Amino acid sequence: MLAMPICRAKMSKLIGPDEQGILFACSGCIQSVGTLLSPVIFNALYPLTLNVSSGFVFVVMAMTFIIPIVMTFALQIDDRRTAISYISVQSEPATE
Repeated sequence: MLAMPICRAKMSKLIGPDEQGILFACSGCIQSVGTLLSPVIFNALYPLTLNVSSGFVFVVMAMTFIIPIVMTFALQIDDRRTAISYISVQSEPATE
Protein backbone atom coordinates (compact mmCIF):
# COMPACT_ATOMS: atom_id res chain seq x y z
CA MET A 1 0.00 0.00 0.00
CA LEU A 2 2.98 2.31 0.34
CA ALA A 3 4.08 2.06 -3.28
CA MET A 4 1.69 4.73 -4.56
CA PRO A 5 2.49 7.40 -1.94
CA ILE A 6 6.21 6.78 -2.38
CA CYS A 7 5.91 7.09 -6.16
CA ARG A 8 3.85 10.28 -5.79
CA ALA A 9 6.43 11.78 -3.43
CA LYS A 10 9.32 10.92 -5.74
CA MET A 11 7.48 12.15 -8.85
CA SER A 12 6.59 15.43 -7.15
CA LYS A 13 10.30 16.08 -6.66
CA LEU A 14 10.99 15.50 -10.35
CA ILE A 15 8.66 18.21 -11.67
CA GLY A 16 8.14 21.86 -10.96
CA PRO A 17 5.55 23.28 -8.60
CA ASP A 18 3.39 24.54 -11.47
CA GLU A 19 2.90 20.99 -12.85
CA GLN A 20 2.14 19.14 -9.60
CA GLY A 21 -1.62 19.48 -10.03
CA ILE A 22 -1.40 17.72 -13.38
CA LEU A 23 0.78 15.01 -11.85
CA PHE A 24 -1.58 14.28 -8.97
CA ALA A 25 -4.62 14.41 -11.27
CA CYS A 26 -3.07 11.87 -13.63
CA SER A 27 -1.95 9.73 -10.72
CA GLY A 28 -5.42 9.77 -9.19
CA CYS A 29 -7.01 9.00 -12.55
CA ILE A 30 -4.77 5.98 -13.06
CA GLN A 31 -5.50 4.78 -9.55
CA SER A 32 -9.27 5.18 -10.10
CA VAL A 33 -9.15 3.28 -13.38
CA GLY A 34 -7.25 0.48 -11.63
CA THR A 35 -9.81 0.40 -8.84
CA LEU A 36 -12.60 0.26 -11.42
CA LEU A 37 -11.10 -2.38 -13.69
CA SER A 38 -9.48 -4.75 -11.21
CA PRO A 39 -12.72 -6.37 -9.96
CA VAL A 40 -13.90 -6.80 -13.55
CA ILE A 41 -10.64 -8.41 -14.63
CA PHE A 42 -10.09 -10.63 -11.61
CA ASN A 43 -13.75 -11.71 -11.30
CA ALA A 44 -13.62 -12.82 -14.93
CA LEU A 45 -10.24 -14.49 -14.42
CA TYR A 46 -11.27 -16.52 -11.37
CA PRO A 47 -13.59 -19.02 -13.11
CA LEU A 48 -11.06 -19.44 -15.92
CA THR A 49 -8.29 -20.46 -13.51
CA LEU A 50 -10.29 -22.82 -11.30
CA ASN A 51 -9.18 -25.87 -13.29
CA VAL A 52 -5.52 -24.87 -12.86
CA SER A 53 -5.66 -23.98 -9.18
CA SER A 54 -8.32 -22.47 -6.97
CA GLY A 55 -5.92 -19.78 -5.69
CA PHE A 56 -4.16 -18.98 -8.95
CA VAL A 57 -6.02 -15.69 -9.36
CA PHE A 58 -4.40 -14.48 -6.13
CA VAL A 59 -0.98 -15.33 -7.54
CA VAL A 60 -1.85 -13.25 -10.60
CA MET A 61 -2.89 -10.37 -8.30
CA ALA A 62 0.40 -10.64 -6.45
CA MET A 63 2.30 -10.56 -9.74
CA THR A 64 0.60 -7.28 -10.66
CA PHE A 65 2.31 -5.72 -7.63
CA ILE A 66 5.66 -6.36 -9.28
CA ILE A 67 5.15 -3.26 -11.47
CA PRO A 68 4.95 -0.72 -8.59
CA ILE A 69 7.73 -2.53 -6.72
CA VAL A 70 10.04 -2.24 -9.73
CA MET A 71 9.06 1.41 -10.16
CA THR A 72 9.78 2.12 -6.49
CA PHE A 73 13.18 0.45 -6.66
CA ALA A 74 14.02 2.30 -9.89
CA LEU A 75 13.15 5.62 -8.27
CA GLN A 76 15.21 4.73 -5.19
CA ILE A 77 18.24 3.81 -7.30
CA ASP A 78 17.84 6.96 -9.39
CA ASP A 79 17.58 9.04 -6.21
CA ARG A 80 20.82 7.58 -4.89
CA ARG A 81 22.65 8.30 -8.14
CA THR A 82 21.88 11.99 -8.06
CA ALA A 83 24.73 13.97 -6.67
CA ILE A 84 24.22 15.46 -3.28
CA SER A 85 26.01 18.75 -2.95
CA TYR A 86 26.90 19.82 0.52
CA ILE A 87 27.77 23.39 1.29
CA SER A 88 31.08 23.47 3.01
CA VAL A 89 31.55 26.24 5.53
CA GLN A 90 35.13 26.78 6.54
CA SER A 91 35.60 28.16 9.96
CA GLU A 92 38.35 30.62 10.58
CA PRO A 93 40.80 29.89 13.37
CA ALA A 94 39.97 31.56 16.61
CA THR A 95 42.20 34.53 17.36
CA GLU A 96 42.97 35.42 20.91
